[in-house]
Amino acid sequence: MNKEKPELATCLPICDLCFCWVCDEPAKTCKQWQAHCLCNGSVEWTAARQKAQRLKKASAEAALPGESAADISARFTAATTQDEARIPLSQAEETARMEREQRAEDEENEALFADYEPLHYKHGQAHPDPVVETTSLSFAELPTISYTLKLPEHILQPRSDSNRHGGTLSRLQLETVS
Repeated sequence: MNKEKPELATCLPICDLCFCWVCDEPAKTCKQWQAHCLCNGSVEWTAARQKAQRLKKASAEAALPGESAADISARFTAATTQDEARIPLSQAEETARMEREQRAEDEENEALFADYEPLHYKHGQAHPDPVVETTSLSFAELPTISYTLKLPEHILQPRSDSNRHGGTLSRLQLETVS
């Protein structure tokens, strides 16, 4: 192709043999011939041609057997309008849609975390905030604690006026350090 920029006046008139390089169809059917007639094969026009080819391929793949371009356009318009104006889906399309929705719902409901409670250490107070662990980690059992903490007894007792430091460490914290 000629890489020089053509003039609109010389390229706009078409005959039966003229072909749109961008749309890859006869120039008479090109809806954007006024712009496409200026095509000179540059990088920008090559990108425009590739985009047009991808759109054409996607449109052909979306078409149902025996469906015309007008039918495709009507189906697309109906799909983009409100739900009550939609064309009903085929049984296979409806089944596939319901399966996708069910998988998404199952993934949302899947428990990713489980509440954590110390298993081997029963002394001390409950932890003030909820503590969780991944569900998969909750199946792994911690080894038995063999170390005896040497802490003042009042730390293990609940906090009170006479026991200022009581409940300072929770069972979870005590299990972590033991």
